[in-house]
Amino acid sequence: MPEPRTRILIVEVDDNLRRLFAIALMLHGHDSADARNGVEALALLDLYTFDAVVLDLVLPDFDGASIRQEIAAHSANGHLPVVIITDTR
Repeated sequence: MPEPRTRILIVEVDDNLRRLFAIALMLHGHDSADARNGVEALALLDLYTFDAVVLDLVLPDFDGASIRQEIAAHSANGHLPVVIITDTR
């Protein structure tokens, strides 16, 4: 019986980077869902179960640190590993 695939939420404002992360994760055997902003991310976290989050620190509506605090405070998601990414341009 095949092992279940991990599901990772990608929270990134840049469309190209979101696709790049999704492709890289797929090539390594992971499923992913993506969000363009904090509102979408929090909605997805309420609806689905994830194994990890890739989180951009610079989002149009919330900063990544606020989203990370929301994840940690949410009882169902408080355990999620979060990989923080950001663009320094």
